[in-house]
Amino acid sequence: MFCFGLSTIEALTKEPCWKWATCEDGKSFGTSAELAELMKAGGKPFSDALVQGRVVVNVDLLRGSDVVDNYSRNIVESIIRCLSLDPSERPTAMEVRETSKEMLLQAGLTLEEDELAVSTSDDDTCD
Repeated sequence: MFCFGLSTIEALTKEPCWKWATCEDGKSFGTSAELAELMKAGGKPFSDALVQGRVVVNVDLLRGSDVVDNYSRNIVESIIRCLSLDPSERPTAMEVRETSKEMLLQAGLTLEEDELAVSTSDDDTCD
């Protein structure tokens, strides 16, 4: 679920889903260029920064993004819940499926299995 949340932020905002955490004095742990370099390096340096709390998920992108204005509050909150550090607070697979279905419907698309269910029920009716 966490990865679904990360990929959804990037897909909806076209921005990296990470940001520097802020220190007690309100300053961030680094510059945008340093963060880009850290993300590019990946691996142990990036995971160390995550574990140390210097880099965090940028859910602010969802809360203030114009892109998100196109989706319901339910969708946005479900995506944010996917990004919880506590797995017990993340949505279930079925809840994510419903969120995905709602997003697809808003885009004028449907899930293939829903189309198959309608097609099958049409075949089962007598004329």
